[in-house]
Amino acid sequence: MMARPLLLISIGNPGAQYATTYHSAGHVVLNALRTHTPTTLPSSWSLRQCPKYMNESGPWVAKEYKQWIKKQPEGKLVVIHDDMEMVPFALKRRAGGMSARGHNGLKSIMASMPQQLRNGWERVGVGIPRPNSRERGHTADHVLSKMTRDELAGLTSGDFLARVVKLLEAMAAEV
Repeated sequence: MMARPLLLISIGNPGAQYATTYHSAGHVVLNALRTHTPTTLPSSWSLRQCPKYMNESGPWVAKEYKQWIKKQPEGKLVVIHDDMEMVPFALKRRAGGMSARGHNGLKSIMASMPQQLRNGWERVGVGIPRPNSRERGHTADHVLSKMTRDELAGLTSGDFLARVVKLLEAMAAEV
């Protein structure tokens, strides 16, 4: 059986000033998949980086998915995002419509997804360090702070990307 097509969309914040922030971990991983993956990704996988700010990503993601699924009716949307509820460099697969757990980018996508597509997508959380405090302002400052050189190297390492590809292959293999 042939693997399902995947539309891989990363969410984060646009612009050079945000390129290596924790909130843009999804973009870092997607860009690394494009350029550093030792194996060739399947041609049925489409990789797109959301050009909108994290908290406003929903309408763009929903529009892209709606257009793409017309051409790939057997396909699946996979959103790649940061997740501070996990240990750094952990990966977690979740159904798209499950709790956003306070993640405003995911909330935006859930609110924007057309009813008929709400159950047809999944997400992959990329673990980032937790902030010292869970107060609103502190959390925002934390996710907008820059990753260390070691953290960035970890997210773009061959070993980490191999884990990402293995997870995505498993998702594509499901009916």
